[in-house]
Amino acid sequence: PVIATLNNYAGFCPTASAIYDECNKLSCKIRCLRNSTTNHKPLMLPYAMIYPLLTRLSLKLDRYIAVSNAVKRLYVKYGYPEDRITVIPEFLFIDNLVLPNKNDDYVNVINNVFKVLYVGTLAYHKGIDVLINALKIIKDKYNSIHLTLVGSSKDNYEQFLRELVNKLDLNMNITFKGYVDDNELDLLYRVHDVFIHPARWSEPYARTIMEALIHGLPCIVSDIGGSQEIVGDAGIVFRNNDPDDLANKILMLISNKELLCKMHMNTIKVISKNDINLIGKRIIQQYEETIDNSISRM
Repeated sequence: PVIATLNNYAGFCPTASAIYDECNKLSCKIRCLRNSTTNHKPLMLPYAMIYPLLTRLSLKLDRYIAVSNAVKRLYVKYGYPEDRITVIPEFLFIDNLVLPNKNDDYVNVINNVFKVLYVGTLAYHKGIDVLINALKIIKDKYNSIHLTLVGSSKDNYEQFLRELVNKLDLNMNITFKGYVDDNELDLLYRVHDVFIHPARWSEPYARTIMEALIHGLPCIVSDIGGSQEIVGDAGIVFRNNDPDDLANKILMLISNKELLCKMHMNTIKVISKNDINLIGKRIIQQYEETIDNSISRM
């Protein structure tokens, strides 16, 4: 018996991203391959030829473990058997985490500046421009806000973002940090007030959100993909690709420190569901059941 873990969209999308979500169209597959194999053009044709066979074989596996309900829904949409897909989230080793102090008022603001953090690739499908536009709306109402962008771009999207920041007169409110090492990233998680994941695509299961929660950082995430399944009571959700709604959600936390503190206190409780000791048992159970079913059919 064979079990596949579905933590991306390689089962129906040749680039594993499903950014355009038109994977049933040949034109979409060609566009994805063209965009993703710019530096590997000799591989494009062989991969395109073998990919239909790979997906056909993938449909015949005994069981699938999807990392989120969002991933499961997309796989079912593209022809995978719903009854063979079990949802089990990503796992973490969290034995040494320190629970937030009940007396911690979570007043993380320095010089009355509300600090917002994004960590990840700087790419259009990640929705960073949505976040920047939301910041402009906020600045007109609450000037004391600062956004830190951690990550780099593989194309000209970062340049587009920098030009947008200039256009909106937000240079004093936004810092591009680029790539940072683990020690600096750990510090950045700890000194910000909220983490925002504004993706406009169906992210399978964003590990940066899990990292933020581990550091006690409340989250605001878009309502697409698996992000909203992670945050629970330690986050709030905004309408995908809607800077006005995102701005309103940020302003709500700025004006409601009690809610922000409550979300902070909920972070470890929420992320505890991803403990390897819990998730590991569920994964082992799936393998044992699949083996038993295989033996019974022999």
